[in-house]
Amino acid sequence: MRHVIAIWAALALPATATLAQNAQPDVPEPDYTINVPSEDVDTEEATVYQSGTSEDALREVVSRFSRDPDQFTQTDGKALYQTSCQACHMEDGKGAIGAGEYPPLAGNAKMVSKYYIVAVLLTGYHGMPRFGDQMDDAQIAEVSNYVRTSFGNDFPGTITAEDVRDLRVD
Repeated sequence: MRHVIAIWAALALPATATLAQNAQPDVPEPDYTINVPSEDVDTEEATVYQSGTSEDALREVVSRFSRDPDQFTQTDGKALYQTSCQACHMEDGKGAIGAGEYPPLAGNAKMVSKYYIVAVLLTGYHGMPRFGDQMDDAQIAEVSNYVRTSFGNDFPGTITAEDVRDLRVD
């Protein structure tokens, strides 16, 4: 019995001392509540509270989430960009190099053709995924127009949902 206690003490005491050394100080939990209906992420129905944070800022974050996991539900070009493009092409549209190479959309001469970005969004290109099965024609048009008129871009010609429909291959 003494051997069992000695072995237990030899194993447990150093582990307990290590845990005590690595113990984190008590960090208070953030003081916020996000109450979102389970089937809808409508920012008008969501209740978001956080002490010291504006409700509008948190509503803006919640608004980026899609209500349908297989489809983008945002209809505004900027919101679609933020949820589908920004992670790779960056907030400023200048692209990035890191785990991959994400070309800039800002000042990209390929955007002169209004059909280029539509084709890329519908079918994908190199490592970029296609969004044709996740966005409808109006959404593809909205995000395309947003990119072609943002980040210092001012390319002529507006893309319509009909333009997208005509390019869509089913």
